[in-house]
Amino acid sequence: MAHLLLIEVPGRNDFDVLEVALAEGHRVTFVTGDTEHYSRIGALQGCLSRVEQILEVRPFDYATLEQRAI
Repeated sequence: MAHLLLIEVPGRNDFDVLEVALAEGHRVTFVTGDTEHYSRIGALQGCLSRVEQILEVRPFDYATLEQRAI
């Protein structure tokens, strides 16, 4: 299986790709600018508890993402 790097979408509520990736057995690292936002949405906790890593990059900066995602 693949290790996918998924970056949150601007609406912050589209977890379809994440759910499918996990269901297919892929390893997932989820990148967000606001981890707290997702902790307030109880329905997403089961999904997020199964990701390999959550990276918070706040404010979002691509160079910082590159350094932390290695």
